[in-house]
Amino acid sequence: MKKMWARVGISFDVPEEKFQKILKERKNGKAIGVILSTCRQQFDGESYLPADTEDNPDEIDLEYLPPKESDPYKARLIQEHMEKMERDRHYRVQLRGTAEGSVINVSRQALQLLLDYYS
Repeated sequence: MKKMWARVGISFDVPEEKFQKILKERKNGKAIGVILSTCRQQFDGESYLPADTEDNPDEIDLEYLPPKESDPYKARLIQEHMEKMERDRHYRVQLRGTAEGSVINVSRQALQLLLDYYS
């Protein structure tokens, strides 16, 4: 497992109640992250992997993507989740992260990338 550092441009759809909580916690980055992780998100901003960190070695081409892996079962599951997202705007696909067992919401764009990979 490799650790990488990235700057990712994400916008969040934040309900008013959660927005007020963020304002109260504005100096507590961890609390803000927990609140935002429960909100709908879109990876729609500038994203990049800085080359000037220990975690991102300069000699590796970070634009490389591994060859596609065909897996009809995974592709079908991803497609089902995407269809549920289409029907219900509040439906979220979530993964359990390794950091403190946190839950990570998966965007439609991320699911599309996975679908393309496994199709």
